[in-house]
Amino acid sequence: MVRAAIAGLFVSAAPLAVSAAPGLPDVGGGSIVYWSSAYAGTSDQYHERVLATGDDWVLFKSEFDDDFVETETSDLFMIFSGTEYRACDETMPTAEERQALAALFPLEEGATVALTSDDGDRAVRVGAATNYFLMGQMHPAHEVFMEFEDEEQSHKLVVLDEKPFTVAIDWAETSSDRVMSITSPKEAPRSGQTAEDLGNCAAFLTAQ
Repeated sequence: MVRAAIAGLFVSAAPLAVSAAPGLPDVGGGSIVYWSSAYAGTSDQYHERVLATGDDWVLFKSEFDDDFVETETSDLFMIFSGTEYRACDETMPTAEERQALAALFPLEEGATVALTSDDGDRAVRVGAATNYFLMGQMHPAHEVFMEFEDEEQSHKLVVLDEKPFTVAIDWAETSSDRVMSITSPKEAPRSGQTAEDLGNCAAFLTAQ
């Protein structure tokens, strides 16, 4: 019963209220985001499948190869307003934090949001304007810095201006992830996740 109920929630979840950047599809249920990853001189690829969307969030499932079947809660995560990632086994941002993250758009250098709901206080700070080449076009974007008290945890994002979506992550000098392509939404995928799998993300689906 729980599995069937969660599957129904994926189908009925409302689309994220963000229009696509020129040349880019909207991100909705069934979309796949393809990434390249570099770490200490090695490279790899993986993709993230969109399971559901809401007014200011997208629920993803990380998939590292075509044979990946078993799902853990840490493989499911949400991104809020295109900038704040939370795995489904982590504490979710508060309503006030979500409103503040949404208010960052349109992105403007110097804008800052303080986050205290997860482990360790930190800040989200909008940096300089930049451009990002994706799917045959240059797209205006901004650097966004995730600033932790522990500087080793701090990292930099590149977030598109036209839509709240992260397309690059620099974790450290030798570690980075880059979006290579995004597919259009398709019929919402059948869920293989239970309420237990979804952890703290389940509440967002039941609120739809």
